[in-house]
Amino acid sequence: MRPSSFPEPSTDDFPMMSEYEEVGFREGCPLGTVPIRRIPKEDKRRAKAFLKTYSEQLAKDSMQPLEEPGAYFKAEVHTQRKRTSKYYGAQAFLNVYNPKLTTDQQFSRIMMKLRYGPEDSSTSLEVGWAVFPALYNDTFTRLHTFWSVDYHRRSCMDALCMGFVQVSSKIPLGMKISHISTYLGKQYDLKLTVFKDPKSGHWWLLYGRNSEPVGYWPEDLLGDFTSHITEGKWGGDVYGLFAPLPPMGSGHKFEESRRGGYRSACYIRGIKVQEQLGGKFLDVDEVEIEEREDIPMCYTVEDQGMSSSWGYTIYVGGSGGLCYCVLLLLAIVNGHGAWAIPGGEDIGLESQLSIEHDGDIYDCVDINKQPTLGHSLFKNHKVQMKPTGSFPKSTIDDSSITSDDQTVEIGLGEGCPLGTVPIQRTPKEDLKGAKEAFFKSYSEQPDAKIGFGYFRAEEQTTLKPSSKYYGAQAYLNVYNPAMIGPDPQSNVIIKLFFGPEDYCCTTLAAGWAIFPGIYKDNSTRLHTFWSTAFEQRLCYNIRCPGFVQTSRKIALGMKIRNVSKYHGKQYDIKLTIYKDSKKGHWWLLYGRNDEPIGYWPKGLLRNFTSHATTAVWGGTAVGEDPFPPMGSGHKFTKSPQGGYGSACYIRGMKVVEKLGGNFTDVNDRMLSKFENRPICYNVGGQGFSKEWGYGIFVGGAGGLCGYSGL
Repeated sequence: MRPSSFPEPSTDDFPMMSEYEEVGFREGCPLGTVPIRRIPKEDKRRAKAFLKTYSEQLAKDSMQPLEEPGAYFKAEVHTQRKRTSKYYGAQAFLNVYNPKLTTDQQFSRIMMKLRYGPEDSSTSLEVGWAVFPALYNDTFTRLHTFWSVDYHRRSCMDALCMGFVQVSSKIPLGMKISHISTYLGKQYDLKLTVFKDPKSGHWWLLYGRNSEPVGYWPEDLLGDFTSHITEGKWGGDVYGLFAPLPPMGSGHKFEESRRGGYRSACYIRGIKVQEQLGGKFLDVDEVEIEEREDIPMCYTVEDQGMSSSWGYTIYVGGSGGLCYCVLLLLAIVNGHGAWAIPGGEDIGLESQLSIEHDGDIYDCVDINKQPTLGHSLFKNHKVQMKPTGSFPKSTIDDSSITSDDQTVEIGLGEGCPLGTVPIQRTPKEDLKGAKEAFFKSYSEQPDAKIGFGYFRAEEQTTLKPSSKYYGAQAYLNVYNPAMIGPDPQSNVIIKLFFGPEDYCCTTLAAGWAIFPGIYKDNSTRLHTFWSTAFEQRLCYNIRCPGFVQTSRKIALGMKIRNVSKYHGKQYDIKLTIYKDSKKGHWWLLYGRNDEPIGYWPKGLLRNFTSHATTAVWGGTAVGEDPFPPMGSGHKFTKSPQGGYGSACYIRGMKVVEKLGGNFTDVNDRMLSKFENRPICYNVGGQGFSKEWGYGIFVGGAGGLCGYSGL
C-alpha cells in the first residue's frame, strides 16, 4: 500500500513563483478500492491501435524520417550514459500547459523518462502530462504515464493494460489536470517522483510536494533491467502528421529576452536524481547533462543550469506549425543545388554559399553540419550559440588600460547567413600535410637530432597540486617575421595545459602563427591548436572534429591584415579562453568586445576537462637549421631600443582561478620562465603596469644560433 521507506527529504521547497497543481478526488474511493478511469470499448480499441503503431518509435527513442507521413520529435536533456551510470530515482516540477493540437492523430507531452539497460535497450518508465486525443478521446491536459520493455514486445500507457499497480484512492492515471498555465500569465506546475523501493524492488510513482504514492510498477515488470536506471531524461516530445506539426509545451521556444523565459516557454525545474539506493535526491550534475533537439527549427530545449531558487532548470517548447517546410526546402536544395566543398569529402561538408577573403575561400556551412558535429563523440550535441551566465570580468577594466597600439579587429564583413558558419576551404592534401606537420613539430623532442629544433620562450604558471585554472587572457603583439629554413613555423600564443606534469600534451591553445606547412603561405593568421595525449588526438583550427564554430564572421585560420613594424606602428589582438561555468565548454573569444568565435566541447578533453593545471604565454619556433624567427624576429634587451617596438610583447595577462569567477592579473610569484634555447630566443621585461597590466616580451632571430660550428 506504500513504499517501505521514502527518499530522504531534499531541499526542493524552492521559493514559490508558480502555483502548485494538486490533482485528485476530494474524498476519493472507499477504503479498499482504487479509481480506474472508465474507457469505452471503442476508445480502448482505438488507443491500443495507436499504441501498437507508435509505441515502438516512442520506445526506440528515434526520430521518424521527414519523408514519412508523420514524425516523432523531441527536445530534451539527458544524463550521459556511461558504464558506471546507476540511478535509482528521478524527480522534477513540470510546468503545465494545454497546447492546441490540429488533428486527433497528434500528441504533445512534457515528460520525465527513466531508461534501463544498455544503450541498445529501450526499457523505460515515463511520467508527466500529455494532450493525447487518440488515447483520451479529448484535448485536455492529463496526468500521463508510459512504460515499455524491449521496444514493441511489451508497452502500455496509464492503466490501459496490465502493468501499473494503483494504490491511491484519489489520484488515478490519466486524470484531467484542471489548472493550466497561461502564456505570460499565471503559472502552474506539478511535482513527480519515481524511485525504487530498496526492499521490495518496485518502482514507485509519487505525486506532489507531499510525495503522495499513486502506485508502482512491480519489480518483475521490467524483466532483466530492473536493478537500476542507466539514463534520465527531461523534456518534451510530439507526434504529428504534417498538417501542420503540433506545438510543444506552451507553444513557445525559449528566447533570450525579458519575455522569452518564465511565463513564456515551458519550464522543468528542480531536476534531481537518486544516485544511491534509498539515498537522498540530489541535483543533477550540469557537467553530466547533454541536450538533444531533433528539429531545432521547430522545437528547442534551453539548459539554464543551477539556480538557488529553482534548482536545475530547463525550458522546452516550440510552436510546431509549418516550420518543417523550411527543412523540406533545404532537403530539395541539398538534393539538387548543393555542391560539395573541394577537398571536403573527408568531413562531409556541404555549402550553399562561399566567401572569398584575402585570397582564401570560406564556405558557409550549416552550423549543425560542421565537422565536429559529424564525429560520433558529438553525435547528439546541441550547438551552444553563446556562453551561458555572465562573462568573467577583469579586476582592471580594459578601458583603463591605455596603449598607443591598435587592437586588430578581423572578420568577413557581413559574414555568413544566419544558421551557417564560415569554414576555410581546405584541399584534401592540405589536411594530410597538416597532420604530418603536427607530428614533425610535436612528436620530435628538441635536439632529438642535430639540425632540428622545437624551441619555446614562455612565462608559465608554476604547476602545483592545488593549481586550477578556468581561463586565460592576453593581448598578443602581431608581427610577420620572414620565414627561413625548410618547413618552418612560428607562433605567439596562449596555452592551457591539462592533467599532471608527466601527461603531455593535453592542450588548448590560441594565438597567431606563420605556418606554411598547413596554410601554404607566409601570412600571419589567427591560429588555434588542441591535443589530447598528442600521439592519439590532435588538431589545428577546424581541420578535424574538435572545435565548434559559432561566429558567422570570424573563422579560424583567417589572415591578420594589420601587422606591426619594427620600431613602427604596433598592432595586437586580444584573445580569451575560458570555461563556461554552466555547460563546461571551453570558449574562445576575440577582441576588446569579447566576440565568441566558438568552443571546444567539454567531452573533447576526456578525463582532463574539469580545469587546466598550467597557463602559458609565449612564443614557439619550429624548424630545421637555419631556424625561423620568433615574434618580431628580435630578442628582448634592456637597452632603450630593446623592448617596445622591437621585441614582441604580450600584455594584459590574466587567469580565472575559480569556476565562474573573474579574471585576475598574474604576478611574479605565480610565474616561472621557460627558455629551451636562450641563445636563440628569450623572454624578458616581465612586470606589471597600470597601462598594460602584466606584460612580457618574447622573440629572437633564429638562424644558425646554437648549432653553428657543430
